[in-house]
Amino acid sequence: MKLFKLGRMPAQVLIDKAGVARFVHYGHDMSDIPENDEILGLADQINATSP
Repeated sequence: MKLFKLGRMPAQVLIDKAGVARFVHYGHDMSDIPENDEILGLADQINATSP
């Protein structure tokens, strides 16, 4: 998995308690970011299924 791209575009990574990247989003421009509710919902799902 390529975690870093060149340039200054937004990126979000959710990492579980074991240190595994469980969600990665690369934006195409500075306004391309997930909504807070989406990220928090994914974090809840990850915490519920993490060891």
